[in-house]
Amino acid sequence: MIEAVRAGRVESPAALVGFVLGTARNVMREHYKKLQRSEPIEERDFAAPPSTVVDHTIRRALELVMRKLKPRERDFVKLYYYDELSKSEISRRLGIDEDRLRLVKSRTLKSFREMYLRLTGD
Repeated sequence: MIEAVRAGRVESPAALVGFVLGTARNVMREHYKKLQRSEPIEERDFAAPPSTVVDHTIRRALELVMRKLKPRERDFVKLYYYDELSKSEISRRLGIDEDRLRLVKSRTLKSFREMYLRLTGD
């Protein structure tokens, strides 16, 4: 890549910076996810992914909503959105059928949305 830049074969060297930074960010994100998957669910900090820049008030609202969710709902959010596991793996870990998981997902998202909107006033 460097040789191509030096030889003038790259049309937009400035765009290369964004490409390299984006690639590095994705590699770091994947590394973080692998580390997180090796930790027990109960010991993780789920306030916000470290690669995401989140306003402090939003982060605080997310923390409060996660604490207020029922344990099964909280586990679902962690497994689905943070660990990005498949629905079959989540249903196995939660000990429920995949059909029941759909119901858990819709109720969880509804509860999460309502609590978040109450906290933020949006």
